[in-house]
Amino acid sequence: MRLHLLPGIALAVLLAGCDTRTNPVIAGLDEPPRGSPNITIRPNALRLTVGQTAQLVLITDRILGPFTWTSSLPGVASVSNEGLVTAIGTGTATITVFSGADPRATASATVSVQPSESSP
Repeated sequence: MRLHLLPGIALAVLLAGCDTRTNPVIAGLDEPPRGSPNITIRPNALRLTVGQTAQLVLITDRILGPFTWTSSLPGVASVSNEGLVTAIGTGTATITVFSGADPRATASATVSVQPSESSP
């Protein structure tokens, strides 16, 4: 039995009697990923008012973690380690997520923050 460990996931594959040359699924486990990774953030644009929060979702075609979330303007919009955005002040900020495992893996979303509605 071969044990392939990935961040946060353990995958055990029993290879007895399997020929990795004819089984592309099993053969792919022994090969490093090819090409640039593909990650995106959904939604890729947010319109919030001061004080609101919104959850961004990271979509990836490979396990590339750990991921780091950053804000270009933390005084406009902050972001948690899980992609929860909080509107702090008016303006526009870019939220970027990148992989610690592969520097090519980045994605961004734009957050526009408007002033909150005043109470009458």
